[in-house]
Amino acid sequence: MRRHPSISLLLLVLFQPGPSWAQTYDPDYQARILGHVQITPQRGTLGFAGWGILPDVATPNPHRGVLLAGLVGKNDRRWLELMYGGLFAEGSPGTFIANVRMLDRSIRPMELFFEVDYRPMQERLALFPIATTSFEVAGLPLRVGAEADYVVTPKNRSFVVGPRIGIPLPVCKAVCKSAALTTAFRFASDGTEVIRQYLGFTF
Repeated sequence: MRRHPSISLLLLVLFQPGPSWAQTYDPDYQARILGHVQITPQRGTLGFAGWGILPDVATPNPHRGVLLAGLVGKNDRRWLELMYGGLFAEGSPGTFIANVRMLDRSIRPMELFFEVDYRPMQERLALFPIATTSFEVAGLPLRVGAEADYVVTPKNRSFVVGPRIGIPLPVCKAVCKSAALTTAFRFASDGTEVIRQYLGFTF
């Protein structure tokens, strides 16, 4: 398959840092795979929502997965999902999750995403805001913005923030509605630095 020259340039910028940068920036790497589905009656505003997530396939020991399912309310500009599910890990019992997700496109070309993740067994509350806007480089459409995590447990509070850039992938049109690869450069309050890549599919 012929690679688009803009994609080649983008990959060169993202993954070929200069010597001075490489000496000071040595992040961990995470790879997350996500599948998302919403099923609503034709012209309906209420329906079913579901997510399947592999949190980090770059660290498969133990194998972990998240399954969420529930209701979605939506219109042309925004949607809101109320879901329940669990985190399942090889060799350990599942962890119950109550999850709320929303996406708002009412301020074009901005997209605002917000997630609330509550795990009562761990007394863990996590908030995940994301803001992006559309951008184009040599005809290649991108989504550029920032993401953050704020996680609270009885013993700790942590904060992560960083920029993100996403490119659409021209794959699986016969099976899924869209696919994208997003790269985020994440900087945590404890000094941890992570490059996380999201491979996301919408069905």
